[in-house]
Amino acid sequence: MVPVFTTDRLLLRRIVPTDITRVYEGLSNPEVIRHYGVWYHSLESTQAQMDWYAKQEAEDTGRFWAITIKQEPHHMIGVIGLYNWVKQHRRIELGTWLLPQYQRKGIMSEGLAPVFEYAFHHLDINRVEAIIESGNHASINLMKKLQFMHEGTMRQAEIKNGHFIDLMMYARLRSDQKAALTSGN
Repeated sequence: MVPVFTTDRLLLRRIVPTDITRVYEGLSNPEVIRHYGVWYHSLESTQAQMDWYAKQEAEDTGRFWAITIKQEPHHMIGVIGLYNWVKQHRRIELGTWLLPQYQRKGIMSEGLAPVFEYAFHHLDINRVEAIIESGNHASINLMKKLQFMHEGTMRQAEIKNGHFIDLMMYARLRSDQKAALTSGN
């Protein structure tokens, strides 16, 4: 089950089949997919992503939220996801994307706050991981802002567009969450 979260500006809700058009808009946009692992050429091919979101929920290995502005809850502007949940080790991976016109407005930071609260306190996660391409400066800056620790770089870990790319591992622990709350951040 994917809970609904509201913040000052946002409503985060379960991704539904009618969101496919917005998922395609995001995951076919060159600015969004520049540092993203998948991209789609057509609305029809985007069904694979929708199926993957649904499979994560059905198999209880992840949760995905459509990011919307409160006043327009049917108008998805991005996604926050927790996936690759390793329950035995209380570890999960973070993935996000946001349409370009909504980037650099604090939306992702605002949306991630209740998701982290949910992960650490309701799913009993101890470690949230984010694997980021080395050139993705916006995501790297977001991780720093959210008090994720850079744990290392996996050199030439993947091939993208015919070239090897480095992947950076960031993580935030449940104890980091407690420290941030105690310090007032």
